[in-house]
Amino acid sequence: SMMGATMPIGMPSLPEKAPLLEGATVPAWTGTMTVSRNKSKKMPTRAAILHGKIQDVEVALRSAASNQNVFDITHRVPFDDVARKISTSTVLSLMAGSPAEMVPMDEYVKYFRSKMRAGVVRLTDSLSMYVLPASQDIPILQEHLYSLGGHIPRTGCLIAVIAPGSAPAPAAPAQAPRAEVKTKSSAPPAEAPVAAPVDTGAPAEAPAAAAAEAPVEDPQPGRGSGGLSGAELMDLFSNPELIKFFAADEEEGS
Repeated sequence: SMMGATMPIGMPSLPEKAPLLEGATVPAWTGTMTVSRNKSKKMPTRAAILHGKIQDVEVALRSAASNQNVFDITHRVPFDDVARKISTSTVLSLMAGSPAEMVPMDEYVKYFRSKMRAGVVRLTDSLSMYVLPASQDIPILQEHLYSLGGHIPRTGCLIAVIAPGSAPAPAAPAQAPRAEVKTKSSAPPAEAPVAAPVDTGAPAEAPAAAAAEAPVEDPQPGRGSGGLSGAELMDLFSNPELIKFFAADEEEGS
């Protein structure tokens, strides 16, 4: 096996250089890749590079390291979409590691053959790994995959193609701006009362004060016709000089 650049703990070592493999009989890189479908049906495989650049494999392994070392297939695309990218992409074989693992491997192969679709694993914003069944009898694969050479497995395993591509973006975030607009549009009415001007002086404040204190008990409402507030009236009636004045009026009147 080839040793090279230092890799994060738990990841296979990869050579620094990335030779282009053309019909090589001994893979330049082998390792373990665990695939799954929508986070279920996890299946470990023995992977080997058959064609392309080892840097692509390194990108794939780094991506999987952030997902518990699992290559999760999230959606599918037609074989045609993948086949036309194969000659300029990186191709790997994914094989069962033991006879017992042939059961899930066969299930994966039959699944993709029945759908006539390749599974898609998003690696980066611009790079994806496409997983398809090794099937020489499918014309589009015969033309684009098996034309690479006799070293491409014909049956009993999966083929992984690392090529430009990305998963479709979810549509849910489109609703977020509407929620913000609603929040902002409701803010001005809440602030409008705060911005009301209060700069007209005492004449404007007197009626406001009277209105504000109207519910407060007033012992003689009839005497408030002069524009005095209830509190001011109470102050007047508690004035000793005023009380003497009213007492003198009563004596003279009698």
